[in-house]
Amino acid sequence: MSFDPSSFLDATFTDAFDTTFEPIPVGEYPATIDSLKFANGVSDKGPWARIDITWALDDPSLAERLGRKKILCRQSIMLDLLDSGGLDAGKGRNISLGKLRDALGLNVAGQPFSFRMLEGRSAKVSVTQRLWQDKIQNDIKDVARA
Repeated sequence: MSFDPSSFLDATFTDAFDTTFEPIPVGEYPATIDSLKFANGVSDKGPWARIDITWALDDPSLAERLGRKKILCRQSIMLDLLDSGGLDAGKGRNISLGKLRDALGLNVAGQPFSFRMLEGRSAKVSVTQRLWQDKIQNDIKDVARA
């Protein structure tokens, strides 16, 4: 398919486009990590960091039902950092990250770990829903071994 931006600007359309999407039903799904993104900043409590993990749900019948080629859902994990900027491995710290790593078989003491190792890994994810600005949003609530 060839795409000409100039012609596209002049094209006319008569269809109305959706303004909302049907949320993913609450439940457990096999999924694969599609992408990773980091965010960080400084709040009144100090520096913060977060990893956003985008999961692709591996459920063709659900994709067909929702009319999507790819069903994506995000999991956000706030990271506990040391003053030096590294990850805090102390007691009670980075529990959500530890659970994710454990579900993916990557939470082994003495075994090297990097966030890039998460990409393409599969697990079973628990999708939940929450209301945000009067719209249903999906989130990953939990991750377990596939």
